[in-house]
Amino acid sequence: MRSFIALSACACLMSCAAVGPNYVPPQINLPDSFAFSARNQLEAAAQERWWERFGDKELNALMSEGLAASLDIQIATERLTEARATYRAQRSGASQVSGDLSLQADRFDGGGSRELAEFDAAYVFDLFGGFRRRREQALATVDATAAEAQTTRLAFQAELFSAYIEARFFQRSQVITRRSIKNRSETLKLIDQRREVDEATLIDNRRAEGELALQRANLPAFKTGFEVNTVRLGTLLGKSSPEIAARLKKSYKGIPLPRKTYGAGVPANLLRNRPDIRAAERRLASSMAAVGVSEAELYPSLSVGGTIRVSSDNSLQIGPALTIPLLSRPRLLANRDAAISRARQAELQWQSAVRDAIGEVEENLSRSKNGWTEISQLRRAAVSYSQLSKLSRDAYSLGAATLFETLDAEDDLTGTQTRLAQAYRSYALAQAQLAIATGRGSMVGAPTDETGTERPTN
Repeated sequence: MRSFIALSACACLMSCAAVGPNYVPPQINLPDSFAFSARNQLEAAAQERWWERFGDKELNALMSEGLAASLDIQIATERLTEARATYRAQRSGASQVSGDLSLQADRFDGGGSRELAEFDAAYVFDLFGGFRRRREQALATVDATAAEAQTTRLAFQAELFSAYIEARFFQRSQVITRRSIKNRSETLKLIDQRREVDEATLIDNRRAEGELALQRANLPAFKTGFEVNTVRLGTLLGKSSPEIAARLKKSYKGIPLPRKTYGAGVPANLLRNRPDIRAAERRLASSMAAVGVSEAELYPSLSVGGTIRVSSDNSLQIGPALTIPLLSRPRLLANRDAAISRARQAELQWQSAVRDAIGEVEENLSRSKNGWTEISQLRRAAVSYSQLSKLSRDAYSLGAATLFETLDAEDDLTGTQTRLAQAYRSYALAQAQLAIATGRGSMVGAPTDETGTERPTN
């Protein structure tokens, strides 16, 4: 009995040590600033409602409704609940304890009876930290799952915003096309009036009719584009596309642009602000803990078990058991090597996530900077061509301009306004993608405990 107590005490002391690598957060060389951006800090990005800078009440309403209704976000939240439950099970130490209770009652023909109660229990000592590493692995998985839920939230925001801007673009395209149809219809009337006094020919009439028909032919594609994106929005929000279409038509004010551009911060901010990078880092921590788990399985395990039997002859049996993995060692070594490889893969995936994030930020900084320059020039061109179109029609009505000059002026105006609408769309999307690439909005609408996990006290 004394030897057993001594062995148990030794096991308890040894359980303070854990084999396998202790986790150290990964390091990576980062530039001091992003290309195409001044150096500045970006704090508290997760709670920023980045879309509100666009000043569009309908967009704000749809985003709030969507974040509350998204099935993808709800699924991600349930995954987090599952991961937390797994961690609680590991933290409780229940995996080190097992026990069974059996009850038996027998009756004999002579009227006698016998009752038997038997309780079997076993406890496995954490000699080499395998159970501790499992708890570390489960905790890191909770953190990774929480970050992945935030990544899901950002992906939803990006999808909803994209569908909204596309819908607004096709609405704007319809407005431009209808204005062009109106102007070409007026030009056709002028031609008919001039034909009555032999100042225009049938050739002029047919050319103007053809140009008018081509513009009318553009409308169905723009209507389809609008309807397709109302379906996208309806799917994201769990609403019917006719309801979404009605709301967008009622609230139409053009393609929204941000009132203020988004700062990018510095590359180091991404390690904290980007949930996909945090998720990759936590997956790395989980993989490192898994190496410790597989390493601990290579060593002997000590357990103590006992049986308490309550019957006519009560008895108690208790004793230790030492298990040494001899024949299974090649398999366990292979498992350990596989775990090490998975940890290396996780570190490379983290590095890849960081590189990709920097690339995304710089790409959208470039698109935003050059996109705004394009918008500025196209606005000037649109004003000039609008004046030219009106002057050309007036001049044609007076016989001072040819039909070709009038139609060309209208083509230039329509083409420039269409390019301007496309530039608005591209700039809005680039700004939204920049906001998301810097981690803005990842915690908007999230439960207050999404990032919190119960930490062990020792």
